[in-house]
Amino acid sequence: MHARTVELLEHLDATRQCLADAFASVPEAQHDVRPTSGEWSAGEVLSHLAMIETSVGEILQKKLRRAIATEALSAAGNQSRRWRDLASTLLDEGIRVQAPDFVVPDGTMTAASAWQSLQTSRGKLRQILLAADGKNTETIVSRHVLLGLLTFEEWLGFVGFHEQRHAAQITRTRAS
Repeated sequence: MHARTVELLEHLDATRQCLADAFASVPEAQHDVRPTSGEWSAGEVLSHLAMIETSVGEILQKKLRRAIATEALSAAGNQSRRWRDLASTLLDEGIRVQAPDFVVPDGTMTAASAWQSLQTSRGKLRQILLAADGKNTETIVSRHVLLGLLTFEEWLGFVGFHEQRHAAQITRTRAS
């Protein structure tokens, strides 16, 4: 397995563990209860993350399939690690971000079903990353509504850091 693939898988695993720990710290009876008006419950945070991860997976899968079908991917070299640069923006708690309407939870998904959806979407995202193993994915790009144009690897980095950001949100709201 290419070192890039291993590094991204480790990133996704570590940030998922961070989210699991934060979620486990919330009493089960509070999973679907908003801490205050205007703040998401832990379940709504998970629902938001599931929507994001599912969407990212669909985008990356479509673009990767197209690139493979047209033989547009060369062998991976020493890929860029620009995806790590996203941490400074995504993990900065001083930067407030308003989620676009299409990824705002509507309250219909319970925390338990959101967690299951996240497990499913992560499995699919891992499969997509493994399908790209050993390939140069720098030419696979898509626009993020707030961050601009991101490469395949940056999207995967985003998923992890975004999840880590929301894990911190769950921890903060539980503490308050």
